[in-house]
Amino acid sequence: MRTIPTATALAVLIASCPALAQNNELITDQIIVKYRSHSPVMLTESATDNSVAHLQQITDSEVLYVRPSSNNTHVLRVPDQQNLDTVIEQLRQDPNIEYAEPDRIMWPTAIPDDPGYSLQWHYSSAVSGINMPKAWDITTGSPDVVVAVIDTGVRFDHPDLMNNLLPGYDFIKNAAGARDGDGRDADATDEGDWLVAGQCGRNYPPRDRNSSWHGTHVAGTIAAEGNNGQGVTGVSWNTRILPVRVLGACGGYTSDITDGMRWAAGLSVPGAPANSYPAQVLNLSLGGQGACGYTYQQTVNEVRAAGATVVVAAGNDNLNVRDFNPGNCQGVISVAANNKEGNRAFYSNFGDMIDITAPGGGRSEGILSTYNTGKRQAEKNSYNYSMGTSMATPHVAGVAALMYSLDASLTPDQVEQYIKETARPFPAGSTCNTAICGTGIIDTLAVLERVKGIQPTPKPNPQPGTVDCSNMTLWSPNNVYQAGDQIQLNGVAYEAKWWSQNQSPADNSSDWGVWTELGQCK
Repeated sequence: MRTIPTATALAVLIASCPALAQNNELITDQIIVKYRSHSPVMLTESATDNSVAHLQQITDSEVLYVRPSSNNTHVLRVPDQQNLDTVIEQLRQDPNIEYAEPDRIMWPTAIPDDPGYSLQWHYSSAVSGINMPKAWDITTGSPDVVVAVIDTGVRFDHPDLMNNLLPGYDFIKNAAGARDGDGRDADATDEGDWLVAGQCGRNYPPRDRNSSWHGTHVAGTIAAEGNNGQGVTGVSWNTRILPVRVLGACGGYTSDITDGMRWAAGLSVPGAPANSYPAQVLNLSLGGQGACGYTYQQTVNEVRAAGATVVVAAGNDNLNVRDFNPGNCQGVISVAANNKEGNRAFYSNFGDMIDITAPGGGRSEGILSTYNTGKRQAEKNSYNYSMGTSMATPHVAGVAALMYSLDASLTPDQVEQYIKETARPFPAGSTCNTAICGTGIIDTLAVLERVKGIQPTPKPNPQPGTVDCSNMTLWSPNNVYQAGDQIQLNGVAYEAKWWSQNQSPADNSSDWGVWTELGQCK
């Protein structure tokens, strides 16, 4: 039985809130731009002056060059933020430019919570937990599996994390936001993200805010050391954590986050050293309002092509995830949060783009993990309860790590498919359902058995038949299906009623669903 030291102060974790998400695009002063490959003024480091001169000619505002970024993109700054949208529209009219979009600022997706009266209910509760204890009889993870925590950095001296931490990297370009005296460097230590009222512009935050130690909390849920006689236990406690620091004071730019994602997966990033520990799983407990832009989607595509599974928090605004990125990007596992009663947490975003739900805590009790007592700079290492889709997401990332420890050849598609196929149904009367919260609550034991080749008990087929499926392809979440397309999944044939992508026939074959169930394959 693991215990929490009585001297530990369970401080309140302060992070994002709905009002903040609505200000993200107003606060940013940067643009991500990509020139067409054949453009005679293609922006390169050697031609920066000429290219910036070209930009000044086609815009009505001052535009400053910041740096090159991943995927042959570049970051520009518009000192007068009020002109940002106008500059973007002017850039988009230039035939030399493939795309230009706001370098949106992302924020951690945890919200305040008070300490509960029990500890890690989220692992073992039959109503709302992830069915963890018996799963540990199968595996507790492997040091050969790496999970990248793309977040605020971590406290490397935390005794429940230190043995599972890799060196990592700090991708925050802005030295003031990083609070480490310089820009990007090889030290992913969380220096604190406290804020003074109004510090981020537009009168945000409305009052002073303490440091969140967000990345440390997330890392603990994934891989806090087990059986060490102290603190808490991570989902995959033998897995290694790669800290990738992208969030500092006033959040983090999309361009820093996507560079961090690429580096975490082992892809090259201008100005950064090669990553010696490419991650199989990327945890992004962060987000902001808006559609999934070109920069995010291309990054997700390339990271997945490199073999990494991307797990993203859906957000804490109690709104449809379709308007919150990167949880609305194609190819990510988008995670909603349930509370201790098995209901959708009051803050959790929802919608048909949610893939799975996991415990994020609620008003009755939060999620306990590693932390620090410092209100600004770091002080004593500790433990803390918090809630948010930030807390739900590392449960799923940890389960994905356990899956890779059993079978390193798994693809991101398989990881997502197995997690969704084996999810536990929401409890009777839950405010969650498969239309808005994914396929269910993640079930660790069931998904590990699935990886081992133990098929879950199939659901009864209401239309047993003799459908010839020999010419039908297997359904894939990455394919686009048109009305009339026929596919098969788990031995059942389906026909599309209208256009769809990433909507599983198993969960969308009701009267109002995307798919019509034709019957059982011969």
